[in-house]
Amino acid sequence: MGFLKRHPTLILGLVITLVFLWFGLFRVGFLYTLDLKLYDVMMGLRSEAESPSEIVMVDIDDDSIEKFGRWPWPRSLIAAGIDKISAGKPRVIGLNFVFSEPEESSGLQELRGLEQIIRSASVESPDAPFDPILQAVMASQQRLDSDGKLADSLRASGNVVLPVVFKEGTMVVSEEPPVDAIADQAIRNVSNPEGFRVPVGTEVIMPIPAFMQTTRGVGHINLAYDMDGTARRERLLYQYRGLYIPSYTLRLAATFLNLKPLQLRAKLGFGVTLGSIEIPTTFYSEQLVSFKGPRGSFKQYAYFDVINDKVPVSVFRNKIVLVTTSASGFGNPLSTPVDPTMPLGEWTANALWAILNQRFVEQPLWSATAELALILVMGLVIIFLLPRLKALFSGIAFVALFLILIGGSTYMFVSNGLWVQITYPLIQLILGYIGVVSLRFFVTETRKEKVEEESAETNRMLGLSFQSQGMLDMAFDKFRKVPVDNEMKGILYTLALDFERNGSSTRRRPYMNTSRR
Repeated sequence: MGFLKRHPTLILGLVITLVFLWFGLFRVGFLYTLDLKLYDVMMGLRSEAESPSEIVMVDIDDDSIEKFGRWPWPRSLIAAGIDKISAGKPRVIGLNFVFSEPEESSGLQELRGLEQIIRSASVESPDAPFDPILQAVMASQQRLDSDGKLADSLRASGNVVLPVVFKEGTMVVSEEPPVDAIADQAIRNVSNPEGFRVPVGTEVIMPIPAFMQTTRGVGHINLAYDMDGTARRERLLYQYRGLYIPSYTLRLAATFLNLKPLQLRAKLGFGVTLGSIEIPTTFYSEQLVSFKGPRGSFKQYAYFDVINDKVPVSVFRNKIVLVTTSASGFGNPLSTPVDPTMPLGEWTANALWAILNQRFVEQPLWSATAELALILVMGLVIIFLLPRLKALFSGIAFVALFLILIGGSTYMFVSNGLWVQITYPLIQLILGYIGVVSLRFFVTETRKEKVEEESAETNRMLGLSFQSQGMLDMAFDKFRKVPVDNEMKGILYTLALDFERNGSSTRRRPYMNTSRR
């Protein structure tokens, strides 16, 4: 207890430092959330909403839904949009819809049934004139076959990328080889020397075979969310039956750059390489997305306007065209660092923009060590520096260190894309400063009270001495400096009696110090 009383700031600094070292090693949920919020603020400073972009969006908005009718639209209408866009000669088209089932058409089914009947009848009666009827039925099927029309449009365009979706679960996946369609989309050159892992899919939802056979490529659109529900990271790879399938944005970027399969490489936990572009990743092979800006940062054209030739096709030349939707009711918008209600299509555009412009955010390998080192430095400051400075200089030192932490971290993030977490040392500094100031206040108050008590006792004893010697005026001067309690009331009463007995009078009105009780 004696050591604690003699060195309170030392104990305080040690306790705070050890607590935050433990936080830094094991991470605490609510403090990590504060780290993410600071990340969002810095990301807002890093965004470049006005910068040029090779990405153009064709948006199925509420107005297009109102004019063309409710979703799902006939796929022939989607095919018409692909044809219009392809006429502008874009380098790649991203059609962000998973057409995993054939389009249901009762009329088409009836015509197919009628075709079978006619073919059977023609076999039984080869001399009957069934050919014109059969040709008319087949022509009607072709006109009603929206899937066929979309497949034809995909084939004619030759540069459309489609998405797939992976499901995760605990089911045991059979050792059967994956379907050829998805196997052809895998990144072959993947190294994993450190045993890092990526998300594993147990089931894949793919476009129907007619679309898989005519698309330029596919990529997954599975999203990753942080603990606060905000999307900040793009999962670049998904493992499926021993294969590594790239993300939708990664496939779009590779197609836009016209890269060959061998030019895509990955080192799990470190990075993904697209030709000459090195994409740094987290330990889980995720890209920290650097945002161009909030929704509306990319050029957008309404789908209705594109179909009705209100948009010149020249705007699509050599561009990446993303066909997506922002209409109400199409999934939930994403909460992102720069916009709380960002449509999925704009998320894709931002992730793709970051790759093509090499605007990467990286959490360097030394960031964890740097954070622990900062915690130790802040501990030394709290223990040895702040208690030895006067109040004014202590406050100046606190503000300076606070600004250095915030300013240094923000500069590295905004200018160099390096995310070094400072929330723990920052909160440690704040709590340490408050603790040192509080201890200093309590120690000062305690000492002041002790000095005042000693002074009051000295004045009381002097007053009694003067009173016993008959020097009543001097005794009164000493008593008036002593706080009044029950004992002092008795002493003052006896002093008043002495004044009365001696016939003394004073022009001074009796004064009683009631500042302390």
